[in-house]
Amino acid sequence: LGAQLSPAGLKPDAGIGIGATVAELTGTSPSAVISPGDELGGPNFFINEGLAGFLTGVTPADTVRSVLGGQGCGE
Repeated sequence: LGAQLSPAGLKPDAGIGIGATVAELTGTSPSAVISPGDELGGPNFFINEGLAGFLTGVTPADTVRSVLGGQGCGE
């Protein structure tokens, strides 16, 4: 459907992006908050006010599904 990004998605300075494991995420960003989420949002992580994302789960072997940067709608 259009151009493909390689690598796909945002990658913070630490190099963690889509496909990185939760273990890699917490290894490079020890202050990251990992949350199981809820039925609307699912597992997610929060690094700071401008950097967060979604996960496949919260175990060390689960992976990053998306990385979000900036402020959300209505904020």
